[in-house]
Amino acid sequence: MAAEQLGSGTTDGVIVGAANGTGTKVGFYGTAPVAQRGSTTSTQRTSLLSTATGTISVSTAAFNQVVVSLQEVMNTLAAYGLWQIS
Repeated sequence: MAAEQLGSGTTDGVIVGAANGTGTKVGFYGTAPVAQRGSTTSTQRTSLLSTATGTISVSTAAFNQVVVSLQEVMNTLAAYGLWQIS
């Protein structure tokens, strides 16, 4: 069976789901489709990750927030079937 083409090949890209991102579910690699994860915390909007040069020194609290941010990214990718956590 031939692969199905998604999109028309334009430079504008492809939007999957509703324009406002609510209500539509998406799944990849055979996972059950899930709705877009909510943004109930500021984790997704953290400004702790920035470009730096040289030695980086951060407080324990700032480091912990970066870890939480990374966990949120991993959980989101896993929910869509794009990251396997095991």
